[in-house]
Order: sequence, then C-alpha cells, then structure tokens
Amino acid sequence: ALREDAPRFLAQQSLDRSIRAPLHGDLAPENLLVQRRDSGWHISGMIDFGNGMVGDPLFDLVAPTVVLAPAQRTVAGWIFKGYDGMPSPETGPIRDHLMAYTLIHPMGDFSTSFSLYPAAAACRTWAQVTRLIWPKLG
Repeated sequence: ALREDAPRFLAQQSLDRSIRAPLHGDLAPENLLVQRRDSGWHISGMIDFGNGMVGDPLFDLVAPTVVLAPAQRTVAGWIFKGYDGMPSPETGPIRDHLMAYTLIHPMGDFSTSFSLYPAAAACRTWAQVTRLIWPKLG
C-alpha cells in the first residue's frame, strides 16, 4: 500500500525547488573532518563530494538520520542541532519533506532503509512512517 501511495505522497509535498544551497549528498562519519577544541570535538570540514549537488539542505540530513542513526532520537537531535540554522523536524512540514527526500534519495532502494525500522511493517500511511523515523527528538 505504501509503495502504491508513494507517487501521491510525493506530489502532495510542496518542496521548494528554488533553494540552491550546496549539498554533500552522502553525509557519513568517513566524509567528515573533525578538530578538537577546548569545548570538545567539532566538525571542521567535509570531503568526498562524489554525490555533490545543490538544493534544499534538508536533503543532506536524510542519510545520517535514516541510515546512520535509525530510531536513535538523541543522535538525530544532535544532527539537527549541529546543522547551522536547521529547524527541528518537529516544526512545520519538515518531517514530510524529509520523508519525500528519503523516497527520492540516491542512497539506494528505500526498502533497504525501511528494514532498519522493524515497526515500519505495521505502518499503513506515509505519515506513520514519517513519525516513526523522525519522532519527537530528545
């Protein structure tokens, strides 16, 4: 049912295609440079722009929140807080946009990512999947 409903869900999203921010496309620990400062470790740079593109910065948060930190609310919260100027996924249509970007992300077949969330098998709507992947962050 979800697969058949995906085109309708994507068409419903009002994604802002005019956003032209630089995107990495594959944020993962092996693509980040870190630097130790007095206050702790900080990201100091990114490498490996093989998937580089331009678009909505939300797109960059798909891989780290869906694949690298599945169902880890605290880690996902840190990712959102660490991305300068990024609002929480609990505000506005951000979670729906993240879901749309997940469905079109080139990271692979969504069914592989879907398998990281065992509770997803019971979901019947994209809204349920969205709340499962990006719940209230803590």
